[in-house]
Amino acid sequence: MRLPAKAQQVSIERAMQAAHEKRAAFIEGTLSVSPDSLGVVIFPCVDGTQRLQAPNDYVASVLRNARLSTLKVNLASHGERLAPAGVRPSPETGGWIADMSARLGAVCDWVREQPETRDVPIGLFAGGDCAVAMMRLAAESPAGISAIVSRGGRLDLAERALLTRLHVPTLLIVGGLDQRLLGLHRTAFSQLRCRKKLEVIPGATHAFEEPGNQEVVARLARGWFQLHATGAPQSAFPH
Repeated sequence: MRLPAKAQQVSIERAMQAAHEKRAAFIEGTLSVSPDSLGVVIFPCVDGTQRLQAPNDYVASVLRNARLSTLKVNLASHGERLAPAGVRPSPETGGWIADMSARLGAVCDWVREQPETRDVPIGLFAGGDCAVAMMRLAAESPAGISAIVSRGGRLDLAERALLTRLHVPTLLIVGGLDQRLLGLHRTAFSQLRCRKKLEVIPGATHAFEEPGNQEVVARLARGWFQLHATGAPQSAFPH
């Protein structure tokens, strides 16, 4: 059934719930399917605060306007999100990165099973700790993952062996004023053996909260996914 032209501009949203059997964790998210989608980009996080959600919401809206579907997903279970900070697992905890990577793998499996997304390429967009879990998944199980974007990723948690095994096209975005991560990004970039690009945004701090910086992040991510995470020519995308 063909939808009226006006209705085709509206994304289809529905809830996602996937069971990750290893830890019996239920993963929740929202899938937004763009009309005539050319790919799907997954936005994993482990924190539900509005401060972290808003930037991802903006980037996701830009991608949907470029005919890329999006899935925003929280890898932490409901119980983990409610746990006190001292009890909640942290990236420095042994096995945390591996577990989050496995959960993200379960999400990718779910995406491949859905009729709206099973035949399109998958891209991954993450920041902070989740960026490293994303990289681990792309290094160990790259099948079906076409491109990844790290925005201010915790690359101090990424081992050299992981970076050298990563063969999925990788975009690293870091703020020019984020002195703690800037050097780490340059070192990590030199260790990558895949198609890669490092974008340093002048005047941006770690959260990219300065005026105009989220727009720059969204534009860079859109260009990278259009180039690497779809099978369509550039002329297929709206400008």
